[in-house]
Amino acid sequence: MKKFLAVVAVLFCCTVVVFAGARSQSSGSSSGLTTIKMAYFGAAPAGVQSGYHWTDTLATDLGIQLELVPSSQDNVKTMLAARDFPEFIANSSTADTADIIRAGLVQDLEPYRARLPNVFKWTGMIQFVKDNWSNNSGKVYAVRGGVGNTASTVGVTWTAPYIRWDYYKELGYPEITDLEDYLPVLKAMLDRHPTNDAGQKIYGFSLFSDWDSHIMALGDAFSGTIGKKTVGGYLEADVVTNATNSMLDDNSAYKRNLKFFFNANQMGLLDPDSPTQGYDTYREKAAAGRHILSLWWWGDDNLLNATELAAQGKGFKLVPFKNMKNTNNSTAPYVGSDTFYMINNKVEHLDKILEFLDYFYSPDGMMKLYYGPKGLVWDVDSNGEPYRTEFGWRYFNDRSTELPGGGGWSMTGYAWASNSPALQLWSTHPVWNRRLDGEDWIKKDYSPQDSALVADWVRVMGAETDLEYLGKNNMLLTPSFAQLPATPEDILVLQQRVGAVVKPESWKAVYASSEAEFEAIWQKMVSDAKGLGVDTINQYYAEAYRKAVADGARYVY
Repeated sequence: MKKFLAVVAVLFCCTVVVFAGARSQSSGSSSGLTTIKMAYFGAAPAGVQSGYHWTDTLATDLGIQLELVPSSQDNVKTMLAARDFPEFIANSSTADTADIIRAGLVQDLEPYRARLPNVFKWTGMIQFVKDNWSNNSGKVYAVRGGVGNTASTVGVTWTAPYIRWDYYKELGYPEITDLEDYLPVLKAMLDRHPTNDAGQKIYGFSLFSDWDSHIMALGDAFSGTIGKKTVGGYLEADVVTNATNSMLDDNSAYKRNLKFFFNANQMGLLDPDSPTQGYDTYREKAAAGRHILSLWWWGDDNLLNATELAAQGKGFKLVPFKNMKNTNNSTAPYVGSDTFYMINNKVEHLDKILEFLDYFYSPDGMMKLYYGPKGLVWDVDSNGEPYRTEFGWRYFNDRSTELPGGGGWSMTGYAWASNSPALQLWSTHPVWNRRLDGEDWIKKDYSPQDSALVADWVRVMGAETDLEYLGKNNMLLTPSFAQLPATPEDILVLQQRVGAVVKPESWKAVYASSEAEFEAIWQKMVSDAKGLGVDTINQYYAEAYRKAVADGARYVY
């Protein structure tokens, strides 16, 4: 399951998704299905989708098929200017969503409440969008994806230090007290393992720059491990107290992260290609075993931990530091995440769109689309307990295994096309009271035994999963704030100006030749950022965060 979730994680970062009921020759097909064009921002191939279990599921259950049409963020601006959007819109840009609603291009979903029972059951989310995403009308112009009924307490955490467990074992499992204490441990590992099997140089860890926006994107990579959350702009928040501070303060998590990377580079642990390489190159190096520390469970673990390596005890596992306070989820689950679904005022296939939207929010619909066919990959026994089938275990643990209709785990779910789930995967099913993602399902006699890698981690850590360990050891923090509103255009302009300084100077500080040079670069960056208006940006986000905290307490499901 972890391999599949990694695909969801990567695709979730995409910005815009638009579903469109076709208004031309695509309104039907020779197969008798209603073809729904989908202009998307993702990695799936263009054209009519077929040959995967989720396409068969949509065809069988709803009588629809999707025709994917590549899109981009610029297309949204163009459609706004022309006031010409497709019938069904899903958007993960808060600014664009607010613009679409303000333009009066989408309709109130309240009249369809009876036809959307799985959507409107999320009363906290519904009230949240009425209060915050209705252009002050109190209507339901958009509903939010990523809703859930609980925070995740088993399985993997999101951002945390995952390191080569087999190398860590060789050193005798040394205790790591603080973030900075990973560096001598990584150095000791590299002294033993300077190259991979192909003779390529290994680094402690590697970074990449193509996710950068107005900051060095990975400059807050470990903030969530020390109880901090990046709010927006250049503001950080303490997850426990909700007190805020500037990223550019001398005691900020952002500066601590940069200093950590600087020290790593001074010790020869940081990949020198990091400032210029993209995520794709990072993935290639991860798959080749050229990193020892990963910033996320899906960053290297998904790429390196092939079944045969794990059986030998080789691969990445969570190695927390003693003082770690790890942030669990990013926002209050009952108000949803940052994907919005909307229906155009000019709609041709309203019945199919409503049916599809409610199916997307139903636990059973999500199980079919994301997890795989019932009876083949998973099933429910006579006691009402969900379980993976023998084939299901092979399917999720062996990348070469495909479904009879085609498609392996990387194309297993509708997430490949839609980029984000309507329901959080760790939500509990209303009938089974078990998680949708299978992390807490019962195991049958044929279920595979833990690999040597997992078994040793469980033995040493005294827990079955990452989150179980963090919870048992008082290391897990769950934020309760809701999503922030769309950022005003004037603040976005300021961010762009400040970012033109902060982003490149952060990288320069990491690769400074000395601690004195690091500090000089930092201080000049801070001074320049203040002159460009960073304090104004943070004042806005501080107020927005205070409201988000209040909203998180108010809209309880």
